[in-house]
Amino acid sequence: MRYVFLGTGEFGAGCLKCLVSFFPPTAVFTQPDRPAGRGKKLLPPPVKQAALESGIIVEQHESVNRGKGWEKLLNYKPDLILVADFGQILSTKVLELPKLGCFNVHPSLLPKYRGAAPIQRALQRGEMWTGVTIFKVVKELDAGPIALQEKVPVFLEDNFESLRDRLIVKSCELLKRFFEILQNRGKLELKPQDHSKATYASKLSPDDLYTNWFEEAEVVRNHIRSLDPSPGARSFLNGSIVKLFNAWGLDNVQGVPGRILKITKEGMLVAAGRGSVW
Repeated sequence: MRYVFLGTGEFGAGCLKCLVSFFPPTAVFTQPDRPAGRGKKLLPPPVKQAALESGIIVEQHESVNRGKGWEKLLNYKPDLILVADFGQILSTKVLELPKLGCFNVHPSLLPKYRGAAPIQRALQRGEMWTGVTIFKVVKELDAGPIALQEKVPVFLEDNFESLRDRLIVKSCELLKRFFEILQNRGKLELKPQDHSKATYASKLSPDDLYTNWFEEAEVVRNHIRSLDPSPGARSFLNGSIVKLFNAWGLDNVQGVPGRILKITKEGMLVAAGRGSVW
């Protein structure tokens, strides 16, 4: 069975590193290098780095739906396309190319948190459980039938990075089962999603990074940990933009929202709309 892997970010890179250990893809498709940081230096996507470290062929294209990206994909004649954290919507002709279909590894319990930022949105909303879903890709966003799904607990001390890393571990377990089933049975049993229960995790905008201190303290803490360590929650201090990390505790002390109430070796206590946050 020949398959290609489509991915871009850190979650996708984690999935790829796992796959390389037991069933490496024929090739990896990812996005082009992008300028980043203050110096706007071109940096490769995490998936590209992971693929090169493993000696896997890397294809970088603005789109796999047209032009050279589509031509290259067509040339590989994949039996299966596996997607994780790719950042491109796949066209109908891409979905219909592999005989076994296109499958996506998504870090939520679909149909909850369809969309681009499921980990951040789950943390922001104070979820106690999330998970990983492997589903068949269809034209509608993250709406395809489910092949495999498992829960992952969300701990109070979790931030974006720690939860993402545990979701990668769970993804690795599911991917092993996914390929074992395909190899042993030749097909997967698919369960349709309950679309009436769908919720959406929209892509983070620049405005989403800023902290609203008029919210309750727990909401503020969840906001900060959902963006920790990257890209980091933002706020203003003496007219300058600062980043906020490691929101580790709540307090009942009241004050003017956004005002620093106390500074210790452990950090700052800042007033919220109700209560305060360390």
